[in-house]
Order: sequence, then structure tokens, then C-alpha cells
Amino acid sequence: EGSSYLSAFGLFHWADKSFEQGALAENMSIDQALVGATALDRPDLFQSGEGDDQLSMTRGAVAGVAAAVVVFAPGEDRSWAEDVLARAADLAEEPGPLWFAGSQIAWHQAIFVARAAAADLRRNPDDQAKIQRLLALITHPLECVGLEATAQIISLWAVAPRLAWEGLRLALQLCISEPDDR
Repeated sequence: EGSSYLSAFGLFHWADKSFEQGALAENMSIDQALVGATALDRPDLFQSGEGDDQLSMTRGAVAGVAAAVVVFAPGEDRSWAEDVLARAADLAEEPGPLWFAGSQIAWHQAIFVARAAAADLRRNPDDQAKIQRLLALITHPLECVGLEATAQIISLWAVAPRLAWEGLRLALQLCISEPDDR
């Protein structure tokens, strides 16, 4: 159990570092990351149910590698990555007794979903599925996810200015609405 947590953390760290640098991190090859992530992936990984920190980290690691494939390795086989990101996007947030909207969860799978959706929209600004996915993530109950989705949608200004405006409008509406109105 400890080794799978360390493996997940290593994959998350690699994916996160790749996004920080704007290129695949050199401490692991894309092939090594894919082998590690596919070993951790399972059909029920992104299904609701009782979760813990290890499950959360594993979800983030697998989604992070999938997003890195979409963003930085478009020549790789994307079918696995697209499947992972779709499953991650469909997972509803399940607030537990210690859940807090302002929690900072850097490895949250939806952060990586937002990054991959924005990368796809840079290549194809008319992809309605990715537009809807990114707009939906702005309304995510975790603020760190909503902020990342907002940042990603604004980063599309050069290729989709109307979408950037709509995303910003939605984010600002959420800022001024009462939590019960959401």
C-alpha cells in the first residue's frame, strides 16, 4: 500500500512539474509515466464512494499523466488519456465531514481535466464538448478547481475571445452570488 502511494505521488509530482515547466519533466519519460499510470488505473478509480487521501492522490496522478499526454505528447495514443479525463470529469465532488470549499488540493483530478481541455481548445476552439467541460469546471464546488478552470479559459483569449469573456462572466457571477444560490 505504501509503495502504491509513493508511485502515485511520484507520478503526480512529474505531471505537476511538467505543467509548471510547460514541457515534460525530465525526471521521467512519458513511457515510464504511462506505464506507472496505467498500472494504477482501474475501471472504478473515478467512481463515487468512500475515498481517502491515497485514492485522491491516485486519481490526481492518473489524471495528471493523462493530461500531460494530451498537452505535451500529442503524438502518443490519446485513447487511454481521453478515457481517463472523461471519467475524471464525470466524478462528482463528494463533500465529507472535513470537506471545505477553500481546501487547496493541488493533485485534484479536475485541475488536470481543466488543463487538458484548454490545450484541446487551443488546437480546436470549436470543440463543444471541451467548452462545456471547461465551463462546468468553473462552477466546481472546490475553489482551487474553479480558479484553475477560470485561469485556463482566460488563457484561451487569443483563440477564443468570446469563450474567455463568457468564462470570466460566469466566474464573476459565482463570486457575487450567495453560496445558497449556486
